[in-house]
Amino acid sequence: MTLIYKTLDFLNICSPQVREMYEHWVALRGDRILPHRDDLDPARITRYLPGIMLVDVLWGPPLDFVYRLVGTREVESRGADPTGQRVADAYFAANVEDALDNYRYVATERAVLYDCEQVSRPGNRYIGDESVFLPFTRDGERVGQILVYSHYEDLWSRQSQA
Repeated sequence: MTLIYKTLDFLNICSPQVREMYEHWVALRGDRILPHRDDLDPARITRYLPGIMLVDVLWGPPLDFVYRLVGTREVESRGADPTGQRVADAYFAANVEDALDNYRYVATERAVLYDCEQVSRPGNRYIGDESVFLPFTRDGERVGQILVYSHYEDLWSRQSQA
């Protein structure tokens, strides 16, 4: 089951790591609607870099999305590095429309989105996969990049420890 939050209610259920990334984005934003992409300093979020993706927003028409940078944990989860590819061609979701809908919403609404689901991995292990989509601007108006931070939790090992 997939849970998608388009409000800040996700802060009541998300992992501490997702909350910290969101709070970092809020601090970068300050009193603006969107933080500027130049405000993002990777040195300040090094522990999160393996789970980060930066996706360029191409306003077209048509509206399109391209992976600019993909963290090592994301590459490992996918089994391939989608850097430089269109999201429509290298998405990591149940289907292409689900993936694109998330990016379209964040880009057009200039808003945060939280997506959480349980995913089956080899060996019948279930992973809790939660992602927060955080918009950045380059021109002060439109979304130019979307930072996606994903956090995974091995639900099988958590259950076996209970």
